[in-house]
Amino acid sequence: MNDAKLLHSDSWILISVIYASEGKPTASLTDIIAAADRINHAIITRGELETGLSRLVRAGFVTPSSGGFSVSKAVKSFWQTTGSKQRQARKAWDAVTTFIGAPAW
Repeated sequence: MNDAKLLHSDSWILISVIYASEGKPTASLTDIIAAADRINHAIITRGELETGLSRLVRAGFVTPSSGGFSVSKAVKSFWQTTGSKQRQARKAWDAVTTFIGAPAW
């Protein structure tokens, strides 16, 4: 991972990628947007999505592919040991925020 400055909205995008890729190797943009809406009851903007995914890729948390986006091994490990144990999406989002070192709201 590098020292990319991440925003709180980046943790929203990352948890959306995590949820959207459950049970499959990659998450499509459509699935990421749907997951973001399910988590935060809001539609992520194009700017948030483009810049956030770019920062997450540079930080090594997300990898782009022809089929969409996938999370890194470190994110998968975190999610299996910590994040997925959160029963509420908001608490899982908070855990992801802490994991990537983004500021809280």
